[in-house]
Amino acid sequence: VYALLLAPDAAVRKAQMDGLEPSMRQAVEKALASAAGARPEHRLPVVGIAVSSLRHLSAAEYETFRAGVERFVNADRQVDLFEYGLQRMIARHLDPVFRKTKRPNTQNYGIKPLLGDAAALLSSLAYWGTDDAGAAASAFAAGAARLSADRSVGMVSADACGLPTVAAALDRLALASPMIRKQILDACVACVISDRRVTADEGELIRIVADSLECPVPPFLPGPVQDA
Repeated sequence: VYALLLAPDAAVRKAQMDGLEPSMRQAVEKALASAAGARPEHRLPVVGIAVSSLRHLSAAEYETFRAGVERFVNADRQVDLFEYGLQRMIARHLDPVFRKTKRPNTQNYGIKPLLGDAAALLSSLAYWGTDDAGAAASAFAAGAARLSADRSVGMVSADACGLPTVAAALDRLALASPMIRKQILDACVACVISDRRVTADEGELIRIVADSLECPVPPFLPGPVQDA
């Protein structure tokens, strides 16, 4: 995990590595070759596999690990999509084990109270996939059609989207019933594949959404969408 988080900038990478104990530093250096060769669409699946091993840490080791992840992520004073997804996955899967956090009770069994959050999530997905405003609007419409026939589901402006918007929306959408969460993920997939191509960022974001909503990850990879 640390190796996947190493920054390409030499100064930032040095700051990340200098904070590690010698034995951990050696382990990260050993893993670096494999991590450096990982394609973007493979990084979060690798983290998902690592989560199983991380369950064997002690409580103290886990807190050290979480602090290390936070330090690695914040070393360059910015958080990218992968870093956000990694932190979210670790917190969702491992905080209940080590910090005894509990999943909040389901709060919504209908889609209507969640349309604003769903629209914000779909808008962020739509903008992530293209720089063309018209294409983004078409992608959003494809996703919104899976949520409601009500035309009041409006697209959020680009300047109001981004990781903070996605994070806040997912926190609330995760409290919906399983059926509603699946509907939201289906809408996200429809949004992403509307142009018949999935970018690496879109694939990564869909994986983050699926994990956050506790739904199976859709079986597609970045590249042209193949018809079944």
